[in-house]
Amino acid sequence: MENFLPKVYIIILNWNGLQDTVECLESLKKITYQNCKILIIDNGSKIDEAKILKDKFGDFIETIRSDKNLGFAGGNNIGFDYALDNNADMILILNNDTIVNPDFLEKMVSKMESNIGMVACKVLNYYKRKEINAMWSAVHRCGSFKGKGYGMTDIGQYDDREYVFGPSGCCALLSAKMLEDIKKIEGNYFDDDLFAYHEDIDLAFRAQMRNWKCVFVPDAIVYHKHSQSLEKSGDRSP
Repeated sequence: MENFLPKVYIIILNWNGLQDTVECLESLKKITYQNCKILIIDNGSKIDEAKILKDKFGDFIETIRSDKNLGFAGGNNIGFDYALDNNADMILILNNDTIVNPDFLEKMVSKMESNIGMVACKVLNYYKRKEINAMWSAVHRCGSFKGKGYGMTDIGQYDDREYVFGPSGCCALLSAKMLEDIKKIEGNYFDDDLFAYHEDIDLAFRAQMRNWKCVFVPDAIVYHKHSQSLEKSGDRSP
């Protein structure tokens, strides 16, 4: 059992973001973790970008095409069902406008324990590599939500944190058992009514209420272009 590697499905939503998704996939080709599958959900792009990606990457990816944009919540929910039907132990949601460090997933998986339902990583700015995009999702005392450390220079000021509220939806490793637990009780994973904002916060709230914890892994690093799909399409990157 010492050599057991949990099966991880990486879910990437694509919405009129072909160039970004290609760059993301090229970075995923270099990761060190060996037991993972990559699922692209084409979320109603103007052209069939799922086919273009499948033609380019072949068996490296699996694809599902939706005829309409189901939003971040609806698109990922399709991916969750698919991954769980295919015996995933963990599911990583990853924005398409990111690139990853080769060892990021290996480090995240190593921190998933029986009471851990979520793993957060360090998300830095793609263009300013020492600028924080999000460490984890935080709820402030006034009730507002924001990625912890957003816009600050990363000097390791948060690296000693272990348990946090929840991961940023930009990159989050989720336990299959946690997702199944939440859906069994509440009928969904992400709330489809939210469509494209605060789904990660909502899921973390519901997970914490069911005693699922989130751990932060500061040496698992992802770089995020941040709102690239928003600028291209007039809505949040789904």
